[in-house]
Amino acid sequence: MTTKELNDDINTNEKNSRDYGAVFYRFLYTILFTILGWLSLWVLAAVIVLQFGFWVLDGDKNQKLHDFAAQVTNYMKNILDYVSLQTDEKPFPFSKWPE
Repeated sequence: MTTKELNDDINTNEKNSRDYGAVFYRFLYTILFTILGWLSLWVLAAVIVLQFGFWVLDGDKNQKLHDFAAQVTNYMKNILDYVSLQTDEKPFPFSKWPE
């Protein structure tokens, strides 16, 4: 084995050990955002029930609830993008709330 091959092997081992730390933290963030996504689903379900109530009682939707529901669905999309490894950008609270 040449010196270059030994150095490459050492560098690969160091790189892999650093990657394990990053993978571990990514895994922890994935668990956190999975829980937040699950809670967001329940918040969205409550908003849907309230919005349906406004629609039945008033005959029209509540615009503030409509806008909030859109924000929650965008937040849930951001979470799904992160936990499915589509992006490395962490969702709220590590970035701004979707508008």
